[in-house]
Amino acid sequence: MAKTLQEMLGEARKEVREAAPPEVRQKLQVEHALRLIDVREDDEWRAGHLPGAEHIARGVLEFRLTKAVPDKATELIFY
Repeated sequence: MAKTLQEMLGEARKEVREAAPPEVRQKLQVEHALRLIDVREDDEWRAGHLPGAEHIARGVLEFRLTKAVPDKATELIFY
């Protein structure tokens, strides 16, 4: 039987850690190997984004992420 949306979200939460803005700010100041990915829509991106962020809209994330970030060891922060 196919998994429900709630089951899939529960599995994702086990693997994806959330971070509060102060923690992200600290990581961005210290770590240079991480990538900051803005998943908002184009108009939101154009209205403003965090310095150093890359834009990959949520609607195309699955298709573009492996090409944009081929090293699976790279730490990613999505917002």
